[in-house]
Amino acid sequence: MLYLPAHFIVGDRLAIPRLGARRMMKKAINEFNADTTFINTNLYFHVMMAAKLTKKAGLKSLCICHGTGHITADSKLVTGVLHRYEHFITNSMKKNITAFGGVSKACCRYLKHFDIDAKYVVYNAFEHTDKEPTDIIERLNIDKDTTVLSFAARMIAEKGILDLLKAYTKVLNNVDKKCILVVAGDGPLLDTLKSEYKNASIIFTGRLNHNEMIDVLNAVRYMYLLPNTQRDCLHLYWKQDF
Repeated sequence: MLYLPAHFIVGDRLAIPRLGARRMMKKAINEFNADTTFINTNLYFHVMMAAKLTKKAGLKSLCICHGTGHITADSKLVTGVLHRYEHFITNSMKKNITAFGGVSKACCRYLKHFDIDAKYVVYNAFEHTDKEPTDIIERLNIDKDTTVLSFAARMIAEKGILDLLKAYTKVLNNVDKKCILVVAGDGPLLDTLKSEYKNASIIFTGRLNHNEMIDVLNAVRYMYLLPNTQRDCLHLYWKQDF
């Protein structure tokens, strides 16, 4: 795994490579001795840079896209700029990528908007047994007879966390079973939400590492994923995909 120096803008959502990042990536690609590269998403300058360097090195590449709709923002002006940015960077990627795919059939359908024929579906997945165990569930002190719900994302309004917390607290008193909502992730809203929602049925874990997050996902009964910026979220298409 290669970490590149970057500047973060738009609320830390967009990474701009710093000076030296291209040199680091070029050196890594030349040393990997690979036949094919997998590039995740088509939305960032560093993946555009990776596509160019991969092609220059004579390697095949597969870009795996995650979106099912344009990026949006609260401002119509900013949304318009984001749409143009997405078209610009995707058109640049098309010149250098061998093939495109998506994490769902819905993603592949969306790529047709850019005149891309995505041939591969590569589902987001992990092998939950191939990891070191953690004590995260014990530290959260959740009873075995409790129904566990979970939300995992950056703590910003666009991810839908505000809608979830309002709905959860509203219906909680009408539920006849013991429930716990585990909110995993860090971000600008975390401290505010922890102060506003001091409820024994809501646990804010803050940032979790990879293995801890897998253990939380293994323990939950329901997972909430519905960002405000992408109402055609991937999980809505799972029934169609499987």
